[in-house]
Amino acid sequence: MGLILDFLSELLSDSARKKADKAVLTEQGRKVRKFAAEHGLYFAPGDGGAAWAASALGELGGLGFPAAPEQVIDVVSGTLRGRPVLGFDNPRVHLRPLDSGHFWFAAARLPRAFPDVVARSPWEVRNAGSTPATGWFPDASHYAQVPGTGAKQAVLGTDPGFAAHVAGGVRGRGAFGASWAIRGRWAVTWDPGLLTAKRLQNRFGLVCDLADRCG
Repeated sequence: MGLILDFLSELLSDSARKKADKAVLTEQGRKVRKFAAEHGLYFAPGDGGAAWAASALGELGGLGFPAAPEQVIDVVSGTLRGRPVLGFDNPRVHLRPLDSGHFWFAAARLPRAFPDVVARSPWEVRNAGSTPATGWFPDASHYAQVPGTGAKQAVLGTDPGFAAHVAGGVRGRGAFGASWAIRGRWAVTWDPGLLTAKRLQNRFGLVCDLADRCG
């Protein structure tokens, strides 16, 4: 009898957690939709939006980011500050060992491919084993660290001079405490926290600032 009660309790707990997750995602979706409308961007609950959104997601997936079109939701796409931008949520990507904490991504297209740069947030540096972002950059352990970084935010790159140039240009402009990267033809930032209008503004502003720094 005890085993049955334990099973039912676990089942109910799992159901309640799924309902709570769904409620959070629904509320975040409303905020993303409002942000898109205010900035003249496309919004789609799936992988739709601008005609190039699906191919852009595929490109980001090829670079190692969890951007499979069949997995992402709340896709924002369009042009911001004269640059193609893309935003999406992947509710299947979790912070370990938690089963919640969905990652939101914002990205801006660059004029060409640039050397890799990876900026780790302080939390991500301290909890490398808990964030899946560690696996998105399997070669990062071989990158050189930009001098003067690491205590508050580690910035690594295949070309330290270029990494220092990019990091210096966005320091204090919404980049502090954020995780972001330059990879291929994309500037990308990811955020495991609950979305707010300010965070959306900061994340899209950050990737546009990074793109500006790249020319």
